[in-house]
Amino acid sequence: MRDKRGIALALTLLVLSVMTIVSIAFFQAYHSHFSITRASRDSETAFSACEAAYDYVAYRLEHDRDWGTVDFGDDDLAKDPASTLIVIQSVSGGHEFVGSIPATGAAIRGTIYNNLAGVSAEGGLVPPAGTARCQLECKSGDATRRVEFLVRVAPLFDSSALTRANLNVDAQSLTLSSSDTNRNMLRAEKDIYVPDMLTNNSTRFLLPGTDTPDFNGLMWAKGDIYSYDGGGSPVKLEDPNDFLQASTSSNGKLVSGAESHFSVFEMDTDLIKIPDSHTEIPFNDPTEATTKSMHGRFVFTRREATVTFNAPYYVADDLETENVPYTRSGVFVDVLEYYEPNAAGEYADVPTKVFRGKERTADLVPLIPGEITEDDGFWDDEDTGVLQVDNITTSSVVINIPGYSGGVNILDNSKLEFGNPAGANMTFNLETQAVTATHDAVVDVAGPLEIISKETDGGVVPPPTINLGYESSGLIEGGVSKAVIRA
Repeated sequence: MRDKRGIALALTLLVLSVMTIVSIAFFQAYHSHFSITRASRDSETAFSACEAAYDYVAYRLEHDRDWGTVDFGDDDLAKDPASTLIVIQSVSGGHEFVGSIPATGAAIRGTIYNNLAGVSAEGGLVPPAGTARCQLECKSGDATRRVEFLVRVAPLFDSSALTRANLNVDAQSLTLSSSDTNRNMLRAEKDIYVPDMLTNNSTRFLLPGTDTPDFNGLMWAKGDIYSYDGGGSPVKLEDPNDFLQASTSSNGKLVSGAESHFSVFEMDTDLIKIPDSHTEIPFNDPTEATTKSMHGRFVFTRREATVTFNAPYYVADDLETENVPYTRSGVFVDVLEYYEPNAAGEYADVPTKVFRGKERTADLVPLIPGEITEDDGFWDDEDTGVLQVDNITTSSVVINIPGYSGGVNILDNSKLEFGNPAGANMTFNLETQAVTATHDAVVDVAGPLEIISKETDGGVVPPPTINLGYESSGLIEGGVSKAVIRA
């Protein structure tokens, strides 16, 4: 009997020993598992803190481009925004800032060296001109995540159009391209009207300088989006098929009836930081001796006129050029019309001034022969003169516009220039129908400014091209320079 009890006791002790060993092994294994889980959670929390700090840095630089250019002082502490999501304070006497995420308890420490304006000497911790370098260290529990990133200055509204009202582009075609992949867009707080996207691809988002589609292009309206049809009537995009067709033809994304995502603000002049290297240009009539403002509407169009011009013909046999004067009546020529608004901001049907480019030739070439042979008045019999197209010059134009009694200003070099032709300027080129401004120009217009084209009985007039200049260089304050028009 005693033997059986001894065996039972031994078996019981053996079972208890095995269970103890298994329990210890179980808890040891799961202790490691719990530690790994906790470490993973801490690591994710630390990384989320880095992302929040990155967003904070982007916010600060957008609202204060000089933040972090020099050591923080006591006055910088008052500029730190209050937030319930992230608490950040700059540390006086250096480029360091510290903070936390109250919801998770994660701690943040970072340094910012800002050289966006390109005024600090490069080297060491100071990044290249036009950039800012930020280093972040975020901790949660036993986990630490470190992140370093470099930000650059993006072009201000590069190839974008923004308005708090309607945006109406009534033209033959519209091409949008931007050197900034995130800014190729149209935005309006009301309606948008653009050339045909439903039956033609007259509106397109393209990569700069190519015919390659830019699928990041965006057309965003709080109101509706309209597409002009072939007859010039606006058609509202309503059903999904309309948006699919318009998106396919334009390459872009289209959003109408939007209530969020973008806020379009009225921009005050003090919100635009202009480099000291820019030159202010008053928008005064360059053809007048007085400083008369030329705000208003400029229209590239064709008008019926009597035009007198000289056409040079080159005679190869005589190695000389003979000028032949011509006068043609009832022909349509390309002109630039200027309309001055009245006190109520309204425009009359009759222009205030009319300009003609002296070297504009495209509309005159079809009116005269390309070669002349056997003309005793200018060269020997059987000599042939070949028209020198590029050297045709207009001497006078009598325009036929009902109600208009002013003359036509013949512009040398076919340019209406504001500012210094050899420096900062804004130029209307009547030969190429282009409006350009140098990247360092600040054009001050004392009122509204409209630049359009208009079709007449003389035929279709292509829309003018407008180029406000662009230059990127580490020698430029901010790294990027573009013209500014204040109207």
